[in-house]
Order: sequence, then structure tokens, then C-alpha cells
Amino acid sequence: MREIYYCVLQGRPRVTVFFSDQDKHDFIKAMTETKRRSQMKVYAFALLESQAHLVVSTPVRGLPQVLQILREVYAAYFNKRNGRDGYVFLDSYSERLCNADLRLLRVIRHVHYLPVTFGHTHHPNLTRFTSHATYLGDTRYPFIDSDEVLALISHDRAEARRQYQALSSTAVSASELAQVFKPVVPDLQKATTPPTLDEIASAVSQTTGVSLRVMQGKGRRAQAVAARRMLIATAVTEHHYPVTEVAEFLCVHHSYVSRLTFGKAESG
Repeated sequence: MREIYYCVLQGRPRVTVFFSDQDKHDFIKAMTETKRRSQMKVYAFALLESQAHLVVSTPVRGLPQVLQILREVYAAYFNKRNGRDGYVFLDSYSERLCNADLRLLRVIRHVHYLPVTFGHTHHPNLTRFTSHATYLGDTRYPFIDSDEVLALISHDRAEARRQYQALSSTAVSASELAQVFKPVVPDLQKATTPPTLDEIASAVSQTTGVSLRVMQGKGRRAQAVAARRMLIATAVTEHHYPVTEVAEFLCVHHSYVSRLTFGKAESG
């Protein structure tokens, strides 16, 4: 049995994760080596300045071990090239368990669209250090398990790529992205501590690129509203925070939180 995760590796404070394109190539080599040394499958990746966004599959509960190998292998490459010691990425990372059906395509599109979201380029087709081109038939990253995802669209490979290309030019909304993830089920074998609202906001910010300051503002742009909706859904629906507490955290009236939780989407 396997599990599929969307995870984000974050660079350590005051550490530049990727000094150069060569560092990014080294990270890609590290993913290849990690896959060879483990049972990991890689469905998507995007490398930003201080983050690596990954969609991967591992044996049940195997993600920590796989990411440990990846961090160690990349640190060895990075330290040799840049003359330093120690890990490059934080030991902690964000992770979300994904549904293994057609909804998985949404998080893959989201990852491939991140360079556009952060203003690095105008279209996923123009990006270099993502797995987007693999889904269109490019063979430069043979370790990407794109065939499994394309088969969810159509068993005709050409048709699957055509449909993927048609979808990839637009961003995935926060509400669509939220449907990709499985609800968090507490492990009853050990005590668990629910995440704080600050931790939830940080995870939402990493996923959407919208800062907490913007989420707490009065802006009604679609991206800001979508990020608030994701934060509210995670806090209220998944972790059972009171509506009033979430409203106070976001500096809004409790009716606003109720509307975004249970009502129709607010227009931008």
C-alpha cells in the first residue's frame, strides 16, 4: 500500500537553497538518487528560490525516511560545491496526504503553476525547473512518473497530454486544491497536538503564496479570498476551531468566516 503526498521543503534561515542553476540540477540528481535508493515515486516538482515543492508517493509512513535521504544527498552536493557544512533544508516540512484519483492532477497543475504565481514567468511552458514539460512528452526528467497521472485523464497518451496542456494555462483555485487532500485523521496510538492557527496560516501561505498579512486584510481579490477560504476550511472543518476564534485571528466578523465555510464562494 502506498500514500501520495504534496510536500514543501523549506530552506534553513539565512541559507540560500539554490545559488545557481547548477544547484537546481544537483537537486534533480538528488531526487534521482533518492528514487533509486528508496521506493519513492515522483509525480511533480517545482524548485523556487528557497523551497522545493514535491508530489511524491511512498510506502505507508515512509515519507520521513525518503525525505531524509533526499535532504542528505542534496546537502552533500551543495556543500561540496559551495564550501559549507550542514543541512540546507529544515528538518521540518509541510505535508498533505492526497487522494489518488483524478483530483491528483489539480495539485500537480498547482505545483507546475507556482513559477507563474510568484511572478517568475508568464506560463508554465516557459519554466525550466519543474516537471511540467514531462507531462507534454519531454524526456529530460525520466524519473518523473507522469504516465500514471496521464492515465487518469485518458488511456490515449496523446489525448491525455492534449487535455493536460489545455488545463495547465490556468491556476488551480484554493477550493479546488483543498479537494485534493484527504482529511487529517488523528493517530489514536499516540497523543497529538492540533496545529496552531499561525501554523495553519504558514502552511496556507506556502501553498498559495498569499501572506498572512494579506489574508488578514480587507482585500477581495480572488487569490486572497481563496487563501482565506483554505485557512478557514483547514481550521474549522479539519481541526474544529471555533468560528469566532478564527474570525478574531483573521480580523473579520464571525459571519464572514461562517459564509466562507458554509456558504457560496465570495467573488473577487
